[in-house]
Amino acid sequence: MQVAHPVLEPYVLPRSPYDAYVHGEQPDVPVLIGSNAEEARSLVDVSQVRAATFDADITARFGALPPALFAAYPHATDADARAARLDFERDLRFGWDMWAWARLHAAQSRAPVYAYRFERRPPFPATSIHAGWGASHFAELWYMFDHLDQAPWKSQPADRVLARAMSRYWVNFVKTGDPNAAGLAPWTPYAAAQPHVMRLGDTLEMGDVLGVDRLHVFDDVYARVRGKPFGIR
Repeated sequence: MQVAHPVLEPYVLPRSPYDAYVHGEQPDVPVLIGSNAEEARSLVDVSQVRAATFDADITARFGALPPALFAAYPHATDADARAARLDFERDLRFGWDMWAWARLHAAQSRAPVYAYRFERRPPFPATSIHAGWGASHFAELWYMFDHLDQAPWKSQPADRVLARAMSRYWVNFVKTGDPNAAGLAPWTPYAAAQPHVMRLGDTLEMGDVLGVDRLHVFDDVYARVRGKPFGIR
């Protein structure tokens, strides 16, 4: 006997996430989002980055970009250029996106958005493949799940404190839509009037968005591409 299988049509989002927000079509649910202070260290090899070819290398990778983007990441020396490339890649891949998402949700949704920046450098051994990666992409996962013992690293008391706090924040958010609870540092929602994020590092405290001046440059570039200011239909 033959069994007929239905033809599955590919599902296509009717709008991009950005357009869904500016049209007010996003779900009105609490959101918890963020990024890491050194996202690009685990994603980009900058050992060959040089000041003399900084602009040309990025152009070869991404195509022609506005001069303002290069100017936002000073690179007079090779050491400057390596740090600038890591900052550029962090902001391009994660920093601006999370900042944009937080602003859009705060402006359009009736539900809160809780934003964070993970800053803690895990105790990666010098012999580890992770050595030198710092607060890179994925580094927060050991803390968020309170799984520091999964790796044979010499965790410090501050690592344990952060892991316990982060796992509580995340569990509280999953249960109630609010990460706050007694005994935890207060985490206020992101808002236009108070654009702060929770800094998850040696201490837990609300702080400013990292490199916001550079992120505004990305805003200007994307606004020219869209032909209208950020958040406008």
